[in-house]
Amino acid sequence: FRLLSAFDTYFQGLGGEAEMYKLAWRRSGGNEARARQIIENPPADLLAEVGKAKAARTFREPNELARAIVNLRSKNRLFHLILPFVETPANIATATWRRSPAGFIEAGKALAEYRRAVNYGAEAATVARLKGEAIDKLARPLVGSMILGTFYALAKSGMMTGSGPTDPKDKNALRETGWQPYSFVFPGPDGKKVYIPFNRFEPVSALFGFAADMAEAKEQKTAGDLASKAFGSITQNLTSKTYLQGLADAAEFINDPMRAG
Repeated sequence: FRLLSAFDTYFQGLGGEAEMYKLAWRRSGGNEARARQIIENPPADLLAEVGKAKAARTFREPNELARAIVNLRSKNRLFHLILPFVETPANIATATWRRSPAGFIEAGKALAEYRRAVNYGAEAATVARLKGEAIDKLARPLVGSMILGTFYALAKSGMMTGSGPTDPKDKNALRETGWQPYSFVFPGPDGKKVYIPFNRFEPVSALFGFAADMAEAKEQKTAGDLASKAFGSITQNLTSKTYLQGLADAAEFINDPMRAG
């Protein structure tokens, strides 16, 4: 836990410094000398924004859904077994959503708010703040979309695997050859393929998985297989995580208590 805390502190410092420079540059209007003055003597509101950025970059920002689950869990300790981790996973899922093409919805709202402020002649500080927020929210899905495109090409070339065939028999037959889902594929020294799983590399592993599944979608034989592939990709990439294992086990137990007990 001390090691984890040290890593958190390091990334908070790294992210906080980046946020400080970004906000100082924006507030200075692109004046380097003024930006350095702001960095050397930052105002309280800027420090508060940097604090929020530190929490967001280490998946510690307040999350309404997580707070509701924590409140439910506090009333019944049994839920600690089913959902031992809540806040960080919820923030990871939110970060993944914002960096997917779905993030353009939030970005579009921020851009519209900025334009309204400009059209109605809002104060310069308000316009600058809204402009910065719109840029940040637009950058996330843009970068995520580039990641999707890049790794889609890698998956099509055979350097990545997705969830594999939708038919369980076909998937089991593929597994017997050494194949693994959601992995990077490298040539081994003996000519065999080496599979390195990527589905724990949050928050972009879900984007990698979506890209690989998109590349595999063309191999589906029927429209039903294609729909199953699409639905399965969403559920697996967003829910097939170690921190949701307790919830998955509980659902399996309810469905088949004799086997999953």
